[in-house]
Amino acid sequence: MISNKTVRLLFLIIPVVSFFMHYSIFEKELSGIHVWRQSQTEINIQNFYRHDFNIFNPRTNFIDDDGKGEIFRIEFPLMQWLIAGVHKMTVDKIIVSRICLFFIGLLSVWGMFNLLNNIFKNNFLSLMGAWAFNFAPVFYYYTMNPIPDDFALCTAIWSLAYFFKYLNTDKRNSIFLSAFFLMLAALTKLPYVMFGIAPAIYFLKKLATGKKPEKIRAFLFGLIYILFQLPTLIWYKKFTMWRGNGVLQGVFDNKISNEKYFDILRYHYNYLVPYLLLNVGAVVFFVLSFFVLLGQKSYKNEKTQLFIPIIILVLAYFFLELNMIDKIHDYYMMPFLIPFCVMITAGIRLMYKSSFLSRSLSIIFLLSLPYFAFDEVQKYWSLYSDNDLFNNREVLRKAVPKDAICIILNDDSGYIFSYAIDKQGWICDNDNLPPSYVEDAIKKKHATYMYCNTRKVDERPEIKKFFESEIMRCGIIRVFKLKKM
Repeated sequence: MISNKTVRLLFLIIPVVSFFMHYSIFEKELSGIHVWRQSQTEINIQNFYRHDFNIFNPRTNFIDDDGKGEIFRIEFPLMQWLIAGVHKMTVDKIIVSRICLFFIGLLSVWGMFNLLNNIFKNNFLSLMGAWAFNFAPVFYYYTMNPIPDDFALCTAIWSLAYFFKYLNTDKRNSIFLSAFFLMLAALTKLPYVMFGIAPAIYFLKKLATGKKPEKIRAFLFGLIYILFQLPTLIWYKKFTMWRGNGVLQGVFDNKISNEKYFDILRYHYNYLVPYLLLNVGAVVFFVLSFFVLLGQKSYKNEKTQLFIPIIILVLAYFFLELNMIDKIHDYYMMPFLIPFCVMITAGIRLMYKSSFLSRSLSIIFLLSLPYFAFDEVQKYWSLYSDNDLFNNREVLRKAVPKDAICIILNDDSGYIFSYAIDKQGWICDNDNLPPSYVEDAIKKKHATYMYCNTRKVDERPEIKKFFESEIMRCGIIRVFKLKKM
């Protein structure tokens, strides 16, 4: 039996290995898969510490009528706001956000260790499960990239960790902490409220079958969870701008063909689940977990019975949002990491205890996880490496004054271009730029420069008349100084 002190020392290996594997990323500017979502999040962070530190005002780089970035509320921007606070106390560089995100990732791993320990009651086994979780490629990649899902996942893990701790210790403060972290998870990303299904079922069962004192406690503790979700209800009901967002209705809002539906399912089965969510080196543990569940009848265990509804609800979420997840939105799949890690840990326990050969193989599989995670994800950082915008972002940023208001086109994401050049202004998503729009931007919004990546706009005579001079060219991107009007 390995001592707790030894396990704590071994746990330190995880952040050390992860740090060195991510070392080249800390100062790397945003790029790669889902750079649009990363840019959106980082723009929120920047606008908090540069312009408006009001947590209720997450702003974009699109100049609004008040001359500030447009307020755009979707998820509650607690993570963005906290990271902005760190920027305020340090420096205005991407490394600060990267370090904060890495720290959130470590908190997620520590939370997973505690969750597994409260379920399996074995420190060393929980350490192995936390190791597997840390090198799930989708987690390994996003733990360094600014998306709010990082914070939602972290707080959801801690919510479950404290709930299962309550089951072991009967300490009331664990319920308050579990409800608090569930609130943070749901505020940050609404789908994460589904992890409240475990305490909900537990307390409903106590209300139905428990003795009177148990019923009273179950009612009061269930009420605590409900009260903690009131801020979530108020935020998404009163303040967010979710109208028209396909995430709300999933497949009921944007139906897809059966052919497309099954094509997406095949992609997830053949690639996304084994290679990104699990890690190819952990697939054997995942498969063995079904033997634990069915062959060893672990479904009769109370804690397993509380985790099965989580799996069912996460699967329901997947099928509801399948059209939105498609093949590209892998970070929508991060809720799966929690039940998958529990299942992987169950598989590790079975394989580690079976025989000397299987124990040796399990260690080899576990040691292979960092390699497979690195190999699978490394290509994600180099996306857009041949893009004129990404290759010349520093030159483009310095081409005009930092606080200049600019017309920026084209950017159908609404975020990537303005973040890359670090400018606020008027962001266009197509070639249909009316001359009146340019005139209004100059006269009323004090736009002084234009960044343009399409000749269908800047070579039109009715647009060229607004140019005082051409500042520079970087591949397809041209920068113009606008005339004063």
